[in-house]
Order: sequence, then C-alpha cells, then structure tokens
Amino acid sequence: MDLDTADDAPAGILSALSSALCPDTLQVFHCRWRYWDECTAVGSFLRNAGRSITDLTLNMSAASWVEEAGGAIQREGWVRLNLASCPNVRTFRTSVRLPLACPSSDVVNVRLAVASYRNLFSLLPHAVCTVVIHMSHVQRSFDHTRLHRAMRQDAARGLISVDFSEIEEALLELPRLERVILFMRGSEIVRQGGPGAVANAFPGLHAAGILHIRSGAASPSVSLW
Repeated sequence: MDLDTADDAPAGILSALSSALCPDTLQVFHCRWRYWDECTAVGSFLRNAGRSITDLTLNMSAASWVEEAGGAIQREGWVRLNLASCPNVRTFRTSVRLPLACPSSDVVNVRLAVASYRNLFSLLPHAVCTVVIHMSHVQRSFDHTRLHRAMRQDAARGLISVDFSEIEEALLELPRLERVILFMRGSEIVRQGGPGAVANAFPGLHAAGILHIRSGAASPSVSLW
C-alpha cells in the first residue's frame, strides 16, 4: 500500500483504511506526510495494522520539524508512531534531509537533526535486516558548470563534516541488521568527492561491511559501493 498524504489530512484516510483492512493482511506500507501532528494518525494506523507489515516506508519532514521546534525530536516523541506494533518489519525505508558537510553556522541545527534521526532509528523493530536511507539535500539537477562551481564554493566555505556516529550506533544495535543502503543523487556523490568519500562519512557501517551506496532513485539505480 502506497499512501501519499502530503496534500490531504491523513487522519480520516488512515482511520478508514484501518477499519476496512482484514486483520494481519497488510505486508507493505509506504506513507509520506508533511506535518508533525500527523504522526499521531500514522501511529494509530500502525498500532492497528502494523503487526503483519514486513516492508515499511515512512517519509516525513523531520528536519523541518527540528528547525521549527528548535530542538531534537526525542524518543518519546517518536513513540507516537507505534513502531513497536510492527514487530515483523524486515525492511525499513525513510528519507533523511541532511548534508554530509555543512558551514559552521548550520552545525547546531544539523546536530539536532542527527540526534532526531538517531532517536527514530533506535525504535526500529529488532526484526529489521535492511534499512534504506534516501539522503536528500541539494537541488535536483546540476549541470557540470554549476556542479564544479558548487564544489569550489564548498571548498572556499570550509565546510565541517557532519558526525553521523549517533545514527550509526543506533543502526548497529539492530541485532539482525544485514545492510544499510544509502541513496544519493549522482551529482551529490560527485560533490562529496565520490563514493569512497561518502563511505568515510559512515565509518562504522563501512567497517561492518554492510554499507551500500547507490545513485539515483530507489529503482532503477546504480550501485557505486
């Protein structure tokens, strides 16, 4: 089931779906929403229908919520998603709007966002063996001239590498984790210095031999690492 609630209030949609579903029949659920308050409706749905789900995608505007709140989203906040009601999830997908490096003026907000994603990943069901993360931060299209200009600007600004160790630690605590697939746009991988440089941003996952870096959308894609 693929549900995009970005333009509609999910409460009524998800409530109706939950009532219509036969118990323990839903195996795949993909949902995207925009506002923090809508997490409650998503969580209510997962509480009622999550037991049989094996493939779960939750795409939300977490980084925007952090900016609006001025603080990290704590575990207690993410609990409203009721991920504990999805004990059979083996594949979890989400979008993470974070750069691999940022100017010093952005460090505080980026650290808060990293902590928020850490808290989310720490609540994933122990059955999860694959985590798919779609990293998005830059504009969708770059011609070569603009890409090289952006790379020169990055070098001139003295960007600070983002520390993803908190996220890595949360993921590595999953007892059945077999692979973490990181999707990025090809232009962003080039801008960061190639797949090797991207892998260096996640040394724990790379050392464990479970990090896979891919370019483009989820399908089709090009495997780079």
